[in-house]
Amino acid sequence: MRDRRKKKQNQAERMAWGEAKERFSIMLTPTAAQKIDERAKALGLSRSELLEQAARGVVSISDTEMNQEDKENLGKPSAN
Repeated sequence: MRDRRKKKQNQAERMAWGEAKERFSIMLTPTAAQKIDERAKALGLSRSELLEQAARGVVSISDTEMNQEDKENLGKPSAN
């Protein structure tokens, strides 16, 4: 039962932007990979979602401080 819920959650995450995610392979230094993982963890995001949001201009990978409200609003459509 738990596996089924996790699978549905993963499917929902892959469709979160209205399009299916595809697998891509990139090469990074170990330091860069570590920094990406640290930033993702600090924001409560997966590595994939951090890169997705950075590419879309929702979040900056180099942001060092964000308030709790900003963290809660990550990935939500803006009111523009």
